[in-house]
Amino acid sequence: MYELKELIKYCQNLKLLYVEDNDTTRNSTKIMLDEFFSDITLAVDGQDGLDKFKEDRFDIIITDINMPNLSGLEMAKEIKEINSNIPVLIFSAYNESSYFQDSIFINIDGYLLKPINFKQFSQTLNKVIESIENKKAAKQLDNIKKEQEKNDALSIMLKNIAHHWRQPLSVITAAAGTIQMQHEFGKVNEQDTIKSCENIINKAEVLSKMIEDFNSLFEFQDIFCDKPIDIKQCLNQQFSNTNLDIQTVINIQDDIKIYIVKDLLYSIVKSILQNSFEAFEEKNIEQKIIYIDIYSLNDEIVIKIKDNAKGIDEDKLNRIFEPYFTTYHQYFGKGIGLYFVHHLVTKQLFGNIDIKNVEYNHDGYDQKGVQATIKFKQKR
Repeated sequence: MYELKELIKYCQNLKLLYVEDNDTTRNSTKIMLDEFFSDITLAVDGQDGLDKFKEDRFDIIITDINMPNLSGLEMAKEIKEINSNIPVLIFSAYNESSYFQDSIFINIDGYLLKPINFKQFSQTLNKVIESIENKKAAKQLDNIKKEQEKNDALSIMLKNIAHHWRQPLSVITAAAGTIQMQHEFGKVNEQDTIKSCENIINKAEVLSKMIEDFNSLFEFQDIFCDKPIDIKQCLNQQFSNTNLDIQTVINIQDDIKIYIVKDLLYSIVKSILQNSFEAFEEKNIEQKIIYIDIYSLNDEIVIKIKDNAKGIDEDKLNRIFEPYFTTYHQYFGKGIGLYFVHHLVTKQLFGNIDIKNVEYNHDGYDQKGVQATIKFKQKR
């Protein structure tokens, strides 16, 4: 609990939006508010308050409830939909239960009864300030946690990169050593030299691709966008990049709109499909099938992708999100696969991903494969 002087000092740094339609009440109340706030913007009704909120940045809002054009509760509801964290205090002489029920639903932060009382105002404001500070502290802890998670992920990757770079580097050094030795002994063979150079180039590309994948884990700063992305175009890009003959069954909800940046969705879908493509080739699957279902359920976007590449060994399923863990569905040398997807879905989209073996029937034939289910809520 802040002492009055501390409370006033704290409020001097806050920007207040005060909404009141009655001129006399607005002017008299502002005299008291001036004792606390040095930066006050006045609005004459709910619509005026909402317009000014959209044009500027405020730290706290105090509003009357019964106003023309837009009531205080209606304005507060729209403001909370834009920024759920901004504190809103309601001035009112009302005591109807329906009013309090509505205000609870909107998540109003405090109530001030008319006529205004200095002591009650100070106490209510004190609680709001404590709430603001608690939210700031929670946000700081969350930022520290996220930074620690990034550092932990980086530490894991650095440990794994040392192991997985040894094989490509060994091939490169061996090929270069062979060329050097043949030159020194005057036994240069053109075909051997070309083959050694090809090995060097191929392995160098593998190492370069690894670096790209490591960087991509942390490059997405803006997650959500204002316009929905073209999902079909995203999927078409994936299948146009493979020469495999794949039968696709794609079901996309007609009215679904996904507001995440295109490159983020592209990276997630690409990694999952690439695992299926690799499994098809490794296991010599003749009739290659991929099902993709995209729909919304309970305010979540759901993306399901399944193949018929025979599945993953059950004893390996609990390890598939480890960096560079190798199965037929976790391709070595072409990316960090499912670890990459897991990071993007859980750390960037704050969603979840589940991967499991599934059995199903397709055109009268039993099939077995892997199904990836991604769920996330989108913010705009």
